[in-house]
Amino acid sequence: MKNEIRKLPVIVEGLLRLLSGPINTTPMLGDTAEEYTQIRSEKGSFAANFWCLRQILKPLPSFFINYFRWSMTMLRNYLKIVFRNIRKSKGFSFINIFGLSTGIACSILIYLYVHYELSYDNFHKDPGRIFRLGKIFKANGQDASNSVWLPPPVAPAVLRDYPEVEEAVRITFDNGFARYKDKTYAEKNVIVADAGFFNIFNFTLISGNPENALDEPYTAVLTKDLAERYFEEANPMGKTLIFNEISYKITGVLAQVPEKSHLQFDLILSLKSLAESRRKRQRRSLEEQWWYHAFITYIKTQDALPSQELIDGIYNISKTYAGDQEEQLGFEQRFAIEPILDVYLNSDYNSEGYTKSGNSTYIYLFISTAIFILALACINFANLTIARSVGRIKEVGLRMVVGAKRKQLAFQFLTDAIIIALISSILAVIIVKFALPYFRLLTGQQLYLKFIEPGSVILLLCFTLFTGVISGFYPAYYLSRLQPAESIKGKTIPQMKGKVFRKSMVVFQFAVSIILIISSALVSQQINFMKDSDLGFDREQIMVIPFEGSREPITKNRLLKNELTKNSSVLSASVSSTIPGRDITSRIIRPEGIPENENQTMNILFTDPDFLETFGLEIAAGRFFSDEVMTDSSDAFILNEEAVRKFGWGYPQNAIGKEFEYARWKKGRIIGVVKDYHFSSLHSKVIPIVTQIKNDELRYISLKLNVKDIQETISYIENTWKMVLPGIPVNYFFLDNDFNAQYNYEEKVSILFDVFTYIAIIIACLGLFGLASFLAEQRKKEIGIRKAIGATVQSIICDFSKVYVRWIILANVFAWPVAWILIEHWLQNFAYRIDVGLSTFILSGLAALLIALMTVTYQSIRSGIADPVNSLRYDS
Repeated sequence: MKNEIRKLPVIVEGLLRLLSGPINTTPMLGDTAEEYTQIRSEKGSFAANFWCLRQILKPLPSFFINYFRWSMTMLRNYLKIVFRNIRKSKGFSFINIFGLSTGIACSILIYLYVHYELSYDNFHKDPGRIFRLGKIFKANGQDASNSVWLPPPVAPAVLRDYPEVEEAVRITFDNGFARYKDKTYAEKNVIVADAGFFNIFNFTLISGNPENALDEPYTAVLTKDLAERYFEEANPMGKTLIFNEISYKITGVLAQVPEKSHLQFDLILSLKSLAESRRKRQRRSLEEQWWYHAFITYIKTQDALPSQELIDGIYNISKTYAGDQEEQLGFEQRFAIEPILDVYLNSDYNSEGYTKSGNSTYIYLFISTAIFILALACINFANLTIARSVGRIKEVGLRMVVGAKRKQLAFQFLTDAIIIALISSILAVIIVKFALPYFRLLTGQQLYLKFIEPGSVILLLCFTLFTGVISGFYPAYYLSRLQPAESIKGKTIPQMKGKVFRKSMVVFQFAVSIILIISSALVSQQINFMKDSDLGFDREQIMVIPFEGSREPITKNRLLKNELTKNSSVLSASVSSTIPGRDITSRIIRPEGIPENENQTMNILFTDPDFLETFGLEIAAGRFFSDEVMTDSSDAFILNEEAVRKFGWGYPQNAIGKEFEYARWKKGRIIGVVKDYHFSSLHSKVIPIVTQIKNDELRYISLKLNVKDIQETISYIENTWKMVLPGIPVNYFFLDNDFNAQYNYEEKVSILFDVFTYIAIIIACLGLFGLASFLAEQRKKEIGIRKAIGATVQSIICDFSKVYVRWIILANVFAWPVAWILIEHWLQNFAYRIDVGLSTFILSGLAALLIALMTVTYQSIRSGIADPVNSLRYDS
């Protein structure tokens, strides 16, 4: 009969073993199998399987009740042990929790910053189908420049020729003065856009129809804030806003433009207005002007992956429509597709500051910093837990004697770590909540903590679990390996395998700290170098007033300049088409010796004869423009040294008198060469510039001021402006502040990096303090014996400290090469940069050593002055 008993199904047998717990299940399974065989033979397999199912389901309620009850009992017991240990060692517990919570808080803040940076432009519907076009400009077969500024015929041509393109829009930028009744304000964030703007971008309209808001010429859409500024509580729809002396009908009101948009604007004007005015003025439509590079072009495709046919077609569309002009001019313009989600952080095309941009290098930098800080905090947790474990050795031994297994002990200590991590995470959220307003000021971003959302809560819990497991794994492993007999006596194994690992962790901590100290110092040096470098022109004490709003300031610039210079505090004044730090236009030029079909492009500056004195430029050869030479305004050109080098003329003197042709209509001779000066930031090299006189292109007036009685001088300037240009507000800025604004992003990153560096150092010091405490506990008997035989406190302190000196020196050995590689990679972003000297590395290493010695001094002195009697009794 025994041989005929059938085996239970594998699933049934496994579940019965699980539900039986630690009880010996062999007899029970044998009886169950026998009854199962009998039922199967009498009633069939279905009845037997149904009976098995009942056997499994019957104990389930009691199983779950008991499991939940015992789990809660164990959890309550674990919590009691955790909080008892916290109360017994308040100092250690505070350092442990504070270090871990600080690391978690920093990681959360960096996560908020990185997430914000990575989420630019993803609020649009189907952002994966939106692309921006970029221009690759080629001169004589060589890439001359990459830019986002495209000619206006590109968008309609792409939309017409490729059915997979659903929409194509052109955007250009404007600024000036807007007026409604008696309210006039300067508006700088103005864009001019095609009617299909809202078919691509999902900017929310509060009033108006996005389908036709920009269909008609001389229509405009403005933001809610702008509407309130001009119209207060009144409904702006249908009303007329005057911008730069042109009337626009309000056809829509926008909600505020999201901060996470690379396009920022307050007012949108219909592009048909610009097209109509240019058609009247030039008798030519925008669609005919293949060399008028003034528009940013966006397209929306049917699919997220454009076809190769579309990519190739867009690339060669200028060749298709204007190939004869390209051949005649000697230039090629080719166009590429760039996903909108890459525009903010990873664009290959220059927008000259008209759109917001970030830097993906800093994103990787902050992600690495967050990982390092969290790693430091976890290492601290492990070191401090092991240091504190000396007091728990007897507890571990007793639990082993009464039957606790190593797995249970490891689980206990791992649970302790997770609970501490949970407490630290809660405290970290509180820290972030209080720190967030200051962090917003540092980043300039509208960052918010949204942990009330289920997704955020789950993410935080997962992060806490991960941190707890990482932090508690090694202490759990170490404590569960202690031998019961030695543990009950309160002894530890002096030469344990984990000794090297713990020292390695401290070396790693300080290596990271040294890397951060070196990097932070060199980043600050580079920013100071850029801000303090000699740019080749004077930027101090120069007030700049842009001519905005109408052409009247341009036509009256001579009168305004003469009136302003009557004040003795206005040392000199100059009008120009642009100023250093702002975008500069380029034109087709042909210098002497260049064939007619090999034209080049060159940056063009239009100015007057006083530009040299006002900006403090120096003449390298020849002379500058003069009011006394009448022909200077018609056929004279000035180059800088870089332009001379670009033309291959060698020395500046060689350029004087050479023929020069500008835009195929103006010819003349080079009369002078100025020394190189940085027109743009030190991110890029000195650009070649051609300077000439042209009165109708002068958009800025620059005033060199005497800083004495500056407020009185400013009042005089404002009153003179109102007298010459009544009704046009004056808006001025100072050149040094405006030029240095190009480094705002780097300055912001540098400050953030400094803050996180200080926090990393504090966390590393906490870890070192923990290990110092641990070693002091281990060496308590040794120190007592040495003191008993006559050792001095000073000798004990020196002996105690020299261990850490060796560790810091080793940390420097690892940190210096890594820091050098990182900073060299970062400095590649700058055409002009500091020399990375050895002194910064040495000083950073000494700073780390000093910080480490200050950290362990307390523990060294405490061990040195301890009563040897107590030390010897400790291990007796």
